Amino acid sequence: MKKVIYLQYLLAHLLLMVLGAMVMVAEVFLSPNGAVSPLWALMVLPMAAAAYMTGRKLRIARLEKTDECWNAAMVLYVISLALLALLWRFAENHTAVFVINVWNFPTAPVLLGFDAWIGNRVLPHGGNGFYALLRSTAKYHDLYLPIMGAVLAALEPLCLTLGFLSGTKKTNEENETNA
Repeated sequence: MKKVIYLQYLLAHLLLMVLGAMVMVAEVFLSPNGAVSPLWALMVLPMAAAAYMTGRKLRIARLEKTDECWNAAMVLYVISLALLALLWRFAENHTAVFVINVWNFPTAPVLLGFDAWIGNRVLPHGGNGFYALLRSTAKYHDLYLPIMGAVLAALEPLCLTLGFLSGTKKTNEENETNA
């Protein structure tokens, strides 16, 4: 049973990678002049809903232990987090960066949207202002962007787990002990 849950999380992640890739293609075609719109940050809602629904559709009819789902979610999160940490250690044209970006397709559209939102903020009197200045600093690229990526990487396993665990039925023994 334990291996099946890990395989289901992997399958769900692969499905979400495909969805993220389709969103990225749409982002490229729908963005004027290739500029990423800050509105793509709103993709956090449909991607979270897609993760929840994917987990709900792939769940096992009767889960014996919910701890196994949370453990599988933590494994998925740690893998995504480790790959995100490695992302900023390689040069942009390195092969590992391509593999890491493909793995992180479920969160990539949202992360690009947040990055564009921070970078495109304009002060009321004109000029780029504080946010563009923040985005151009090394601290932003070394600290803030990885933190945003880490938070977004947690969203997919959490929503998948909530989808897997929604509607699970208690066994007869659990019903008798709670009565």
